[in-house]
Amino acid sequence: DNIRQILEMANGTLDDVVELMVFVKDPRDMDAIYEIAREHFRKDYPAWTLVGSLGFHNSASLVSIRAIAHLGKAEKKCYTPDTLKWWKNHPVSAGCKKGDLMFISGQVAADADGMIVTPGDHAGQARFAFNRFREIVEMAGGKMEDIIDLICFSRDPRGMIPVCDTWCNEFVNDLPFDEIAAYTAIGTTGLYDPGMMSANRAIVDFSPGKRIAKTPAS
Repeated sequence: DNIRQILEMANGTLDDVVELMVFVKDPRDMDAIYEIAREHFRKDYPAWTLVGSLGFHNSASLVSIRAIAHLGKAEKKCYTPDTLKWWKNHPVSAGCKKGDLMFISGQVAADADGMIVTPGDHAGQARFAFNRFREIVEMAGGKMEDIIDLICFSRDPRGMIPVCDTWCNEFVNDLPFDEIAAYTAIGTTGLYDPGMMSANRAIVDFSPGKRIAKTPAS
């Protein structure tokens, strides 16, 4: 309701939301959050990244929701491949595009039926998630090098290095260093299924032109 009111102040609606990042104090509440979302999002669902959090500024708060909305007139297009058909049980799109930007939901290592793949293997689960990146981006007519921003939420911070190595060595190793996407790794207290080791979210830029990345010597 707060997000809806903010959007109305800007002459927008919840239909303009292209991404939700939801932080939950108790991951067991995630299904309840999805059910509430169904009351507010009816179709062309936004991308979601749903992760556990240690806590919030107000100790009584159970959830914090961050949203990105695109108020432009461009058509909103949503993508969910058949390899993620279990996602269709939720008010979630694997990828949500409006204008030149597409937001990819936090990808996890679960097959089309929601069953965990490569249990306990950080790199293997990341490989599965990054392959879903490729599939979603290509559905929208793009390619992996169009990804400009990446966030990895890991249940075990010791898994951050193999996840990052998998991304760098297997998915963007052919790109020059000055075109590599920004990358952030963050620990989380839990994901939708206890067997999921990480959730990987991305932003894709479909605008023309070369990607330009900057990294200072420090």
